[in-house]
Amino acid sequence: MRQLHKLALCLLAAMACALPAHAQSWPTRPITMVVPFPPGPGLDLMARLVGAKLGEAFKQSIVVENRTGANGVIGASLVARAPPDGYMLLMSTASTHVTAVHLIKNLPYDPLKDFTPIAAAVEPVTCLVVNGSLGINSVADLIAYAKAHPGEMSYGSSGVGSVFHLMGELFNETAGVQIKHVPYRGVAPALQDVIRPRCRRRSRRGSMPRPSRRSMPPTSSASSTTMGWR
Repeated sequence: MRQLHKLALCLLAAMACALPAHAQSWPTRPITMVVPFPPGPGLDLMARLVGAKLGEAFKQSIVVENRTGANGVIGASLVARAPPDGYMLLMSTASTHVTAVHLIKNLPYDPLKDFTPIAAAVEPVTCLVVNGSLGINSVADLIAYAKAHPGEMSYGSSGVGSVFHLMGELFNETAGVQIKHVPYRGVAPALQDVIRPRCRRRSRRGSMPRPSRRSMPPTSSASSTTMGWR
């Protein structure tokens, strides 16, 4: 929590410096923090933790709003169109500001011109996970299983063109396997289908503290996309 407090102070200082002189009384009303993915994953959790600390510092409410779809582009577009008055913030990702530029022909915003960066909140960790009932305990096991069951496995990602989608296709090409892509509106729904199980492999990104990473089951490894069967 001490790190979150420091992050909130850094955000406060950066945002105050970015405001024009006539707006130094900001904020005078609640601030909306847009998360462009569904509730549940690390990005949503971080927004709520940081939002709570910012609310304490600003003496104002921070409203976390999940606007999902198009691999984060819908939420990012909403913030890009908002008045530049500091009352709508975005928890952005590589999907909204890096891969979207190269994969979407008519992106409805310019990642450089339409946004002002404030701070890097977390350093993400990517994990490759499978359903525990498969008996897969390593990447080598996963590749062997996929080759023995061509076309039967699927992997979930947070959307078409997401970092996880690209990682999944790179995995297919590198490992010489055929695991089908199933796009979701975010990480949490994909994880639910892996657990059920409907999707046997998945990549996900997290920002978990080290003790949590140590407690992860042996069916996960240090990369992040979720895959599973349907």
